Amino acid sequence: SGYVMAVAIATALTPGATMDDVIQNVLDYAWVLGHHAGEFKGRLERLLEVARKCETPFDLYEPFYNEFLVTFPPWEAVWTMEMIPAALAICAIAGEDTKLAIISASNLGRDADTIAGIAGELAGALYGIDALPAPWVDKVLQLNPEPDMQQMSKDLSSLVIERNKIQLDRSQQLLADLKE
Repeated sequence: SGYVMAVAIATALTPGATMDDVIQNVLDYAWVLGHHAGEFKGRLERLLEVARKCETPFDLYEPFYNEFLVTFPPWEAVWTMEMIPAALAICAIAGEDTKLAIISASNLGRDADTIAGIAGELAGALYGIDALPAPWVDKVLQLNPEPDMQQMSKDLSSLVIERNKIQLDRSQQLLADLKE
């Protein structure tokens, strides 16, 4: 299930990505969940179908509780089968309103802190730090001085850019070699 979120976040960090791109890649790479893939895809697609009819994320609560709770073992599947689809659906409804996504996810119930964390992580990756309420960001940074998250994100971004340049150089060299 961590793989699914890795796909979601990697897609969200791609320049020009949209929530639709994130959702499509999550569905396309659901196979990484092995024997849970079909169940996960079916649940996510159905929840997104319901979400399309919701005006606000709060409208998702009743159908979510009526149809989408995981009430069967294995219990470790709750994260994959319930929380990730809930967070994705809430973000899809909220659009660029990250505050709405996080607040509505945190009020959903069940494992709401995790669902809100997933929604916030995804919305922040997709829309950037400026889409998050500044007082919230300031409070998180104040209460978590170590590790220096801002420096860590800058270092990680630099590493990604550096590796992308290396990959681009290799690709260009391979194309040049093929032309010869």
